[in-house]
Amino acid sequence: MATITTRSGKGSPLTNNEVDSNFTNLNTDKVEKSGDSITGNLSFADNAKAVFGAGSDLQIYHSGTHSYLTDVGTGNLYLRGTNLILSSAAGESYADFTNNGAARLYYDGSVKLATTSSGIEVTGIGVFATPSGGDSQINIETSTNVGRSLVYFKDPDGIGGSVYYSHGGNFMAFETNGTNEKMRITSNGRR
Repeated sequence: MATITTRSGKGSPLTNNEVDSNFTNLNTDKVEKSGDSITGNLSFADNAKAVFGAGSDLQIYHSGTHSYLTDVGTGNLYLRGTNLILSSAAGESYADFTNNGAARLYYDGSVKLATTSSGIEVTGIGVFATPSGGDSQINIETSTNVGRSLVYFKDPDGIGGSVYYSHGGNFMAFETNGTNEKMRITSNGRR
């Protein structure tokens, strides 16, 4: 904070120029309500919020344990940018969204779900389950170790069937209970 400089000695008042200079110095370390430029850090204590909007609609703060960006007002919260990246402080990606391009979700730093110009791309096994006591689930996977692409249907008891394409055998098969092949379609027809 600026300090007012006084004349040393008695009976020696500040001149008008000196008074103006002192009050100008006092204003240099204050933020103007009408707008200003801050060149240093602005620090907030735990639970002290940076609040935006007439109804305190947007709040940014740290609780001492967690950090919050909270929209408590009406309307939407928009995060805008050419590309958006959600990542850890160490740089491991959680999700990224590219302008005019893909949206990607990660697990442990590896892309597992991505949008493409023609749909979506799943890396690994896609599990589609009916929650809360539903009847079945569908797993879709490409299993390179057995050389086949598989769609697997399973009920809550773990009993199900599958449809798969054998890469090496160049056929499609239908099986029940995971191993009992019931029908195979080859390039020559049904077997």
